[in-house]
Amino acid sequence: MGLIIKDKIPMFMRGYPTVSDKYNVSGGILSGNTPAKFGDLVKTSGTAGYFLPAAGAANVDAICGFILATNVKLAEDWPGKTVQVNPGEAFNLMVNGFMAIELAADATLASITPNAKVCVTLATGICTTADKFTAATIPYLPNVVFTGMYEKTADNKILAEIYIK
Repeated sequence: MGLIIKDKIPMFMRGYPTVSDKYNVSGGILSGNTPAKFGDLVKTSGTAGYFLPAAGAANVDAICGFILATNVKLAEDWPGKTVQVNPGEAFNLMVNGFMAIELAADATLASITPNAKVCVTLATGICTTADKFTAATIPYLPNVVFTGMYEKTADNKILAEIYIK
């Protein structure tokens, strides 16, 4: 029982694969001045292999994918609790597979159903459910769907499993 924290083991961890050996990745380097967290979306930077956090993307075509969490990465200002990818650091870009992402606070839980489309708010780079769709500002992410599994954490964050085709 020593591993169970409070009243349960978390079902999902942001940015981590949910099916252990069924995913493909590509390498990338975070550019710009803004760090990114595991599970965040990234967009093109204009230089091959270099990516920026997706917030402020002009359109959904500029978005390249999600940052996949690594098993070993020290927290910032260790023993701090913030684990992130800093500008200039390499990361794994999820090409296809299953992973857990954090959704916007206003995401509709009833809309997280198998094969439901995932949307992204271009201004923030944060994913949400398809009922929030607006073509110009909250478009569908191509080839990304929900599996129907989600978890609402104790601090009211919504983590959902997605499948990137």
